[in-house]
Parts: sequence; structure tokens; C-alpha cells
Amino acid sequence: MVIAIAATTLTLVSLVFDGPAPLWVVLGSTLALHTVMLAAATRLGPGRFGALAVLLGPRRLAILPLYSWAAATFVASLVVGAVYVVLASKVSPELVPPPLPEAINGGELRGLTFLVVVMLGPFVEEVFFRGFVFSGLLHRFGLSVAIVVSAAVFAMAHMDAAMAGPAFFSGLVFALVYWRTGTLWPLVLAHTAQNAIAFALTN
Repeated sequence: MVIAIAATTLTLVSLVFDGPAPLWVVLGSTLALHTVMLAAATRLGPGRFGALAVLLGPRRLAILPLYSWAAATFVASLVVGAVYVVLASKVSPELVPPPLPEAINGGELRGLTFLVVVMLGPFVEEVFFRGFVFSGLLHRFGLSVAIVVSAAVFAMAHMDAAMAGPAFFSGLVFALVYWRTGTLWPLVLAHTAQNAIAFALTN
């Protein structure tokens, strides 16, 4: 559903604008999509009340384990991303993502871009893709299927062949860490750190 909405949004934007869409359109459509994702996860997720708390995971970690898992997740995601880039470069340059996403260069909308890309995006995406998609698949199909399929959905949601590879492998890492820790917070922290570094380097 979310992928269909994202594809429809991108199609409409490409029809309206000749060339790249203005940043305010990208940010607005991203905010709208994140709203749909969060609403779907909380409305369709487990339990009618307190669904967001359930989606965030049944466990709470102390500060040291929380930040240790976040750091390990961050490093593991970077490593699998680097391995992907090395392998993809041997197959086709089109499969290699750009060094940094150009779309997050905020310019005059730097504050709004930071809010959408660094603060809101990681939280909403982890709630949806790991808390909702992965957890739902886990209870129905088991661990292996849940990890692979949720990572594939996460990759497809990026709507870019070059970004899909790193997103898929990061999705595998994130799903495995969520299953191991029982909480989304290490993933949110690691995902936020990745986006924050990319944002800082492009602004």
C-alpha cells in the first residue's frame, strides 16, 4: 500500500513538474507519506489502544545497552552498505548509489529538511518497516521470511535502483537487531545518525 502511494506520488509529481520537483514539494510529499505510514502502522498494528507503544517493542533497554546496540547497528549498516557498493561497482555503475543523496541539501528550507529527513523520517520508517511490517510477518511466517521480506519492502520504498541495494542490506541488519533486542530505539538512533551525517555533509 505504502509503495503504491509512493509510486503514485512520484508519478504525479513527475507529470506536474518538468525536471526535478522543487524541494518544498519533495518535503511535503514525504511528510504526507510518513503520515500515512504512521497512521497505517498504528491503526492496523497490534491492539486498538497504545498501538504505537506496542510497535516500538516489548522491551526497554538500559542506557548502556541501548547505545551499544545503536552503535553496533550503525556500524553494521555502514559495513554492509560499503560491501554492497564494492560488489555493485563490479556489476554496473548504475547500481552504485551517489556518494550522498543530493535531495537532502536543504538550501533555504534547511530547518524543515532537517526535521523531515533527520528527526521524523527515521522514527516513522522504523515504526512502519520494523515495528509493523517485520513484526506482522514474523508472527505469520517466521524469522527468515520476515527479515528478508521486510528488508525488500524497505528497499522498494526507496523507489531508486541505486538506493534499493544499500537499503535492503540495512533493512536486514535493522530487522535482525529489532528481533534480538525487542525494541526499535537502537534502530531509530542508528538510522537518525546515518541521516544526520548525510545531512551535515550535504549542507
